[in-house]
Amino acid sequence: MPSRRDSQAFPDPGRLPAWNVGELPAPPRFSVRNALREIGPGVILVGAAIGSGEWLLGPALTAKYAGSMLWIATVSVVLQSCLNQEVARYALATGEPIFTGYMRCWPGSKWYSMWYLSLDAGVLWPGLATNAATAVAAGILSVQHDAYVMPSQADAVLVTACAYAIFAVCAGLVLFGGKVYTMLQVTITFMVVWIFSYLLFVDLFMVSGRSWGLVLAGFVNFGYFPDGQALDWALIAGFAAFAGAGGLGNAAISNYVRDKGWGMGSLVGAIPSAVGGKEISLSHLGMVFPVTPDSLRRFREWWKYILFDQALIWGGGAMLGIALPAILAVEFIDPSRSLGQWQAAAFQAEGIASRYGAVFWYLTLVCGFWVLFSSQLGSMDAIGRRWSDMIWTGSQPERTARGSRLVWSATAGLVGLGLLGVWRSGLLSSPQLLLATAFVYGVPAAIWAVRRLAASMRADRLETRVLTPLVLIYLFSVLGCVAMSALRVGQTAGADGMWVEWRTTVSVFVFGTAWLVGSAFILARHMPPHNVYKIYYLIIGMYVTWCSIAMQIARPLTMILIMSNIAGFLLAVSALHTLYVNRRFLPPALQPRWWKQLALLGCSGWYFFMSFMALDARLDAQLGWSLRGDLLP
Repeated sequence: MPSRRDSQAFPDPGRLPAWNVGELPAPPRFSVRNALREIGPGVILVGAAIGSGEWLLGPALTAKYAGSMLWIATVSVVLQSCLNQEVARYALATGEPIFTGYMRCWPGSKWYSMWYLSLDAGVLWPGLATNAATAVAAGILSVQHDAYVMPSQADAVLVTACAYAIFAVCAGLVLFGGKVYTMLQVTITFMVVWIFSYLLFVDLFMVSGRSWGLVLAGFVNFGYFPDGQALDWALIAGFAAFAGAGGLGNAAISNYVRDKGWGMGSLVGAIPSAVGGKEISLSHLGMVFPVTPDSLRRFREWWKYILFDQALIWGGGAMLGIALPAILAVEFIDPSRSLGQWQAAAFQAEGIASRYGAVFWYLTLVCGFWVLFSSQLGSMDAIGRRWSDMIWTGSQPERTARGSRLVWSATAGLVGLGLLGVWRSGLLSSPQLLLATAFVYGVPAAIWAVRRLAASMRADRLETRVLTPLVLIYLFSVLGCVAMSALRVGQTAGADGMWVEWRTTVSVFVFGTAWLVGSAFILARHMPPHNVYKIYYLIIGMYVTWCSIAMQIARPLTMILIMSNIAGFLLAVSALHTLYVNRRFLPPALQPRWWKQLALLGCSGWYFFMSFMALDARLDAQLGWSLRGDLLP
């Protein structure tokens, strides 16, 4: 067991136990050839990033404003690249994902695990899979009718069936391989190469120079907003968030750095697959190294790989992933046409096929499918990875600190006041307020009850006494939920396409999941390091089940807009927290430079601004009043 005595070079470890101490492994000598061999985290994140922002929201924004507002993507990608580098810095130095760093902060891991799990729950919508399914459905319908057919509300059953199949394939892929990371790297690399090759071919040989000029000029048209035109802030803010990774997806790069084995990550372990996996252990805590001239030299050599992977591979790939579909949109999409709920993934295919024939209809549908499928696959893994890491770390005993109960009580009171205010404003009905209250207060109460129930049990009896019956209850509950959703028992469609009578289904699912997550927190504390995959696949199973229900609740494009706007707020929060973690827990020699710290502040401010504008536009549309008045356009 590595010693903990030599971690004095690192600051106090906060609310979690001290790191183990080892020697920073020497990286391969940096060269472009070695860097190309070592890359991986950036490719995975490019595959996840090139989905909804680049293929759906980006072309919609580009067509609507003729490419003039693509400067938003430039700002967003640069700021997100800085955030990616800084979450990778922490993983490189400690072998821990940044979420563990978050949990080292006051008031502790229980607080931050609940905080981030609750916030992240807002982006768990199957928007990527359902939009990928619209591309598949368009192909099936076109073959059946021997014509270019776009799916509509009448084809909802076909789209949903395709979405279920996509989820099944994604779940199957993450089950196999020595490490989940290795499977992702191989699969997503193939899809990214296919996507970029096809888009480059089309843009180089079938698109006019005028479209290229409009898009390239738009990337540097900083600060431009069209005069005399109402701005769609939900679309703009969603595009800003998903013009890259978005949400907590950026923070997940630290998990991939660890699982890739870069820096101290090679001494900590990784998440193995459930089927056919080698026995790979994952430590509950990270490992740091004594700060010496030799270790600093090694760290800087490792840092070159981070810069190459995140600034060049991810940053360049994200910009290219935005530019190529945007050029296609300017050339082939009618700007006056509204982006439909069921046709968003097939708009580009319809435009190019009208000029160049049926073969490009199907090729572009395949391209759109790969774009969204790669994003769904990456998102499924990232959700399982960050949730299991938060549970894995949050299950550990905390060091004592003052004020934790006060923070919990104050937060509960503020949330309650916020819910009452939203209800009084008319944005929530009384039944919706009841459901929201049950979720906000009932889920933590259920988790607390499970933890208290098992606290007095012996470790070897936890799994049989707590987890097994809860899993059985959960399975029966969620199967009933899925059946009710599929049959739409007691549900009616609202004017906006939302299913408005689904409270019972969601309530049963939420509380079943809460009990299961609560038991996972307890079991993870006593679980052997090589069994971390059980937590990972438990989360994947719950995510797939929820998405099976959510497909019946909202339409495809609506889900993307919900996800993207919540993701922007999460980016703002995680950028601030990452800045604090790197200043608080890394020694001065390993901390980011002043300009990088300013970049993180800028990232947080940028996404808080976007979230504010989207919220203000929603309030203005619903209630007729604005928070910003006449200060901004």
